[in-house]
Amino acid sequence: MGTHPPSDRSRKGLLFLGDLLGIAVAYSIAYSLRLGHFDATTLFSGLVLSFATVNLFCLYLLDLYSLDPQTPLWKKPLQTLGAVFISGCVIVLLAYSSGAVEFSGIIGRGVLIGAQVVFAFWAATHRFWLSKWLRKWSKRSRWLVVGTNDNLGPFIKDLSNSQLAGLFSCLTPDGQPLIIDEKAKGPPGLSFEHKGFWRDLLRLANEPWSGIIVCAGNNLPEDLVEIMMEIRLRGVRVIDLADFYEQTWFKVPVFYLQRSWFAMAQGFQLLHNPIGLRFKRIFDVAGALLLLILSSPLLLIAAILVKLESPGPLIFKQTRVGENGKLFTVYKIRSMRADAEKDGAQWAKVGDSRVTRIGAFIRATRIDELPQLFNVLRGEMSFIGPRPERPEFTGTLEQEIPFYNLRHILRPGVTGWAQVMYPYGANVEDAQQKLQFELYYIKNYSLLLDAAIVLKTIRVVLFGKGR
Repeated sequence: MGTHPPSDRSRKGLLFLGDLLGIAVAYSIAYSLRLGHFDATTLFSGLVLSFATVNLFCLYLLDLYSLDPQTPLWKKPLQTLGAVFISGCVIVLLAYSSGAVEFSGIIGRGVLIGAQVVFAFWAATHRFWLSKWLRKWSKRSRWLVVGTNDNLGPFIKDLSNSQLAGLFSCLTPDGQPLIIDEKAKGPPGLSFEHKGFWRDLLRLANEPWSGIIVCAGNNLPEDLVEIMMEIRLRGVRVIDLADFYEQTWFKVPVFYLQRSWFAMAQGFQLLHNPIGLRFKRIFDVAGALLLLILSSPLLLIAAILVKLESPGPLIFKQTRVGENGKLFTVYKIRSMRADAEKDGAQWAKVGDSRVTRIGAFIRATRIDELPQLFNVLRGEMSFIGPRPERPEFTGTLEQEIPFYNLRHILRPGVTGWAQVMYPYGANVEDAQQKLQFELYYIKNYSLLLDAAIVLKTIRVVLFGKGR
């Protein structure tokens, strides 16, 4: 049957392996020209491994391990050249400041610059061809979607706001036409169509689909389930909508889920793993202490600037909802005017007039969040977890958003999956989007996921993205 484009993890893996190979080739060429022959042992020296780490880290920070089919083909290669140039400058600076160049004897400016030039060309070319290949496969992808209008509507809306490409052909219950919001047009390369009704499934399954997405929950009749089983045994990929969301967007669709899913879905290992929770607490304490020590100069400078710019207390205290719904006081460096909530609790929003000039900077770089490390040490928060919400908003959010209360089963975090995956949120719809990422974190918790959040948080701090 049909094929489907590579997953996000597969793309990142191909890029990472390609970069490792590129670094090996680049330094092999540079060393061979310097020595007159190839010596494989030089590739495993501490210097080369250090230089490779700088290159890979810089590429990651500039988001060059993410490829989308809608991105112009020239964009990532051009950004890659800039990233490798920056990492090359850092490498030369580190090498000369540490005396490593003179100490090595075989590494000089020629080797360093030559290797960076070769790697820059390699990495940019690699991303160009992979982007072209991804765009080709994405445009050729054809998904058959079997669902109800209640579920298809939100799904199509999320598709239209994504960077996916391809054709999504929808089958609705017999006699019910597909209802699509006129605003859900999607980017170029993405299209939707009403292919027919559920009764047409067996006939249409013979076409070359990338896969069949089932977004009907428990509403599929028994005869349609039998047809699905038959189709799957033929080798056609059949995937539930919840799994599609997790694999494609790294979140769970709360509008689609039912209580039975939470009762039986795989994952949620952290909730019944006391050893894992204890290890997470040790990481919290160690990470909070280390970050407080390293950030103490920033805290001092921020405190002085905040006090100089506007009158009012330096530390802003606010009641938030913590683990199991318990209230606690969160600490932040004040980033708004002292009278910011004279008219009552309000959502913070992009371009908020209540934010001071210094406040805008410390909010973008997350410096204002650093006092929450004391909440971590007190056990009220975790280093990584769902962001704590205000009790003035949680009552409304729990009524309007399905399963919103589940985010309180873990300690809230200073940073989290939702903060690094979703931009600034200022309304109920944004709260629902963030909840979907938070539930993904709770369901799929691992040390590797925590490490990814830490790295993404560094990117957010450096470039002022997220919330």
